[in-house]
Amino acid sequence: MSLQALISLSRSPDKVDADRNISKRLEQSRRQMEIYDREIETRIAAKVVTREQLAKTCSL
Repeated sequence: MSLQALISLSRSPDKVDADRNISKRLEQSRRQMEIYDREIETRIAAKVVTREQLAKTCSL
């Protein structure tokens, strides 16, 4: 393939659309991971509080 053909292929609208779609999917995945991370942190924090309360109750 010639250099000119590669350049025109890299600038084709289909390639640009594909790159945009990939970027959107990556951003969506990042957001989902952040949400999941926050949920996990909340669950862990709830378990820690529960254990602290249990320790207090048992020591009384």
